[in-house]
Amino acid sequence: MRFEEFTDEWEIKSLKSITDRLTRKNKNLETNNPLTISAQQGLISQTDFFNKVIASDNLKDYYLLKKGEFAYNKSYSNEYPYGAIKRLDLYNEGAISTLYICFTVNDYVDSDFLTIYFESDKWYKEIYKIAVEGARNHGLLNIGVNDFFNTKHNIPSLDEQKKISSFLMAVDKKLKLLNDKKTNFLKFKKYLLQNMFPQNDEKTPKLRFEEFTEEWEIKSLKSITDRLTRKNKNLETNNPLTISAQQGLISQTDFFNKVIASDNLKDYYLLKKGEFAYNKSYSNEYPYGAIKRLDLYNEGAISTLYICFTVNDYVDSDFLTIYFESDKWYKEIYKIAVEGARNHGLLNIGVNDFFNTKHNIPSLDEQKKISSFLMAVDKKIDLLDQEIEYVEEYKKGLLQKMFI
Repeated sequence: MRFEEFTDEWEIKSLKSITDRLTRKNKNLETNNPLTISAQQGLISQTDFFNKVIASDNLKDYYLLKKGEFAYNKSYSNEYPYGAIKRLDLYNEGAISTLYICFTVNDYVDSDFLTIYFESDKWYKEIYKIAVEGARNHGLLNIGVNDFFNTKHNIPSLDEQKKISSFLMAVDKKLKLLNDKKTNFLKFKKYLLQNMFPQNDEKTPKLRFEEFTEEWEIKSLKSITDRLTRKNKNLETNNPLTISAQQGLISQTDFFNKVIASDNLKDYYLLKKGEFAYNKSYSNEYPYGAIKRLDLYNEGAISTLYICFTVNDYVDSDFLTIYFESDKWYKEIYKIAVEGARNHGLLNIGVNDFFNTKHNIPSLDEQKKISSFLMAVDKKIDLLDQEIEYVEEYKKGLLQKMFI
């Protein structure tokens, strides 16, 4: 894929002919900003990425990298099978481990072009030649500096480089705008979840549709739901489920690409579409476990460690789904599962105690209005996800076809 005004063949150039190695040390502590590599954000401050510094205490021995300069991290992973080469764009300068190979571009190459080229996989074949599998050591590719700079790369004229980089950076800008829009919608949804349900001991929420004025009622969970203990005894389903933050109850096969459940699914609960399950496993994301509705499949098998239930006529299923996305139910779980009662990653919560928890519930009409509004926000976020995925795939195709 090429712009029609360019017809010249691309030239094979060594990396050392278009870049200059950097070995500038941070000896005077010009920066106290140690860097790491993120797939999405490139070279980023360890503080911004990890919320802590994991670098050596002595940053004087690190390289000093300045904005617009490049670093090659020889650490490999599934995401970066031959390591990662990134340009420093987010800060004026940063400190980087001497395990990285650092360089800047010269006048023979456009910096933006090289940045995008290293997002493709076209340079992998050259690294493969100098770092075979057997030479890998402690998570690092065994690559010498001279070998790295002697790698060969297909490079077009400077004018074509600039045209390619300008086009692909416009695609990147589109992706950033979509991701920023999604972030804003997620913040908006978080605000709604905080304010469309009563706070603490309040009887009405701060944010409300004007036609509703009645106080919300406090109801026990057992008064609006019915417990489910239906077993999968006839293997009605061979689809074991797990919980995902983004996707809710999802097949283990779809989420992990394998089954991690017990071989005997007959002892699992049989959950059907529209029914709920409470996983008492806690994490940073789910400090009091997670309650999700099965939406993705007609049925699934779920561990008996989960507490399962369905709703009755006193509550709207969509409303309850969204309510359990908020943190308003945490205080009730906190009352029955104190820190000292936690055991092996599970909250120590009895079934009766769980169903006796109390919750602020509005009239059925108000429930439906709230759920309809918030699900419209969810739909917008889903559409943005689809658009982001489409543009990412489009960019991936361009990276394959616009480089040699």
